[in-house]
Amino acid sequence: MTATVPQDDIARILASLKLNGVKNVALTTMEGRSLGSTVTDASARFKLGALSAASIAIANKTSTELSLGDLDQIQIVSNNGSLLLSAVGNKALLSVVTERGVDSMLIAREMKRVAVQLLTMV
Repeated sequence: MTATVPQDDIARILASLKLNGVKNVALTTMEGRSLGSTVTDASARFKLGALSAASIAIANKTSTELSLGDLDQIQIVSNNGSLLLSAVGNKALLSVVTERGVDSMLIAREMKRVAVQLLTMV
């Protein structure tokens, strides 16, 4: 991330994804280091970053091995909610944790919009 980007700008952009049913939003490096987050608990922020980075690494490898092309987005759906992951260029990862029943297509579209904004900052 460039030194000239205020954390407040990143926080504001991430907060714009806090739509109805969205629990947490995080921006991390591809290695899982936090660049910004709506997660207030440091332990939970670290866990979300680490698990998101591991998930994107596995999905990238799967996409490559199966000749599926460039990875666009990952969605992990569980009984109580979902995790949506999207790359921000090749340096950062956008993670959104939602409650069960949230319109994941709406969230995915908004994530693409936010990723374009964040791309110039990382």
